Amino acid sequence: MSWLAYAGAYLLRSNLSIILPEMVDSLHFTKTGAGLIGSAFFWAYAVGQLINGNIGDKVKSRIFIFLGLSLAAVINLLMGFSSTLSLMIILWGLNGFFLSSLWGPIIKTLSFWFSREQKTRTAVIISTSMMGGYLFTWGIIGQIISVFNWRWGFWLPSLIIFIYAVIWIFNFKNHPAEVDLESPNKLIRGNHDKIDKEPVSSTKTEAGKNEKSNLNFLNVIFRSRLWFIAAACLFLGIVKEGIILWGPTFLSEVYEISGKYISLFSLFIPVLSLGGILGTGYINDKLSIKDKTTIILLMIGAAFSFLFLYFLMEIHIIIGAFLLGLGVAFMYGANTLLLAVIPMNFVEENRVSGVAGFLDFSSYIGAALAGVLTGYIVEIWNWKILVFILVIISISGALNVFIARD
Repeated sequence: MSWLAYAGAYLLRSNLSIILPEMVDSLHFTKTGAGLIGSAFFWAYAVGQLINGNIGDKVKSRIFIFLGLSLAAVINLLMGFSSTLSLMIILWGLNGFFLSSLWGPIIKTLSFWFSREQKTRTAVIISTSMMGGYLFTWGIIGQIISVFNWRWGFWLPSLIIFIYAVIWIFNFKNHPAEVDLESPNKLIRGNHDKIDKEPVSSTKTEAGKNEKSNLNFLNVIFRSRLWFIAAACLFLGIVKEGIILWGPTFLSEVYEISGKYISLFSLFIPVLSLGGILGTGYINDKLSIKDKTTIILLMIGAAFSFLFLYFLMEIHIIIGAFLLGLGVAFMYGANTLLLAVIPMNFVEENRVSGVAGFLDFSSYIGAALAGVLTGYIVEIWNWKILVFILVIISISGALNVFIARD
């Protein structure tokens, strides 16, 4: 159910990317103006991660996620009736804030249900939900709006998620104790869960866990050098979300395609990204490489992909779409480890949701910058200059993770 909920979140946000080319033409927005809509989402999502991530450690995930999905569905419904730039910026910002209530609580809940030994596999599986959302949106929703109009790209996802939110609230379980099972990590939860079926241990190990759980959040950040990881997340957000938002427009303008062909070639991005996520899980589990080393290799791989794109982008759309998708695939692999696996290491401190929110906040600060700056850079210079900037940013992310190594 967590997988479908997060795929649903992407259905309510990635629809803007595939709608954007037709919407810009229909409403006569500039690229900078359209970029402000995407940036509003990312800024609100980033701030929401800090707020909702910490709230997520204190409340039940079932209700919190239900509210986030339902309110975001309402916003999408309203977006379909909107035609003014200022209103769309406000609405899409609210959409970002409501959807920011999902990731931290989902990661927290998964840490209750799955053991530490399963954390990479669990992170990979939940991360594929992002690609599930993209594939459905850019494939099916993309074809629907090519037949009808761009407004249906907001209305249809809204209806789908309304239905799923009702299913969620009646079926989701916050913790194994709710169905008389024991968490594989034997987590002791706070009073907010109101379930006291798990005995409190008096051993030294448990005392150590309780001491860790009392650490101030800032102490957790400084002790674990999370600042450098947060910087890497910022650079990752610029690249990953910038391409996700502007990728279809890039293909449309560089290769002069339109309509259903934008949707078709844009599918290179989520399909290859899915491969990046699955490949990352294999590398980490089978080859026993440390998480941070894997992240460095993935970010360097992204830099090389964009470098090849810089030199080869004029040859053919298939080459351009493939290299663009490959670069994002490397970044999504790194994203899985940065935003899902690393937060799960803070289960004893009872800061899984908070750390996930903090790192996601950093990622979406980068995404917010990318939303408007991408449009501005392309208007002032061109797409090729932007691709070269992506090379530099990818290398910068790898350097920060290198500094943060144990």
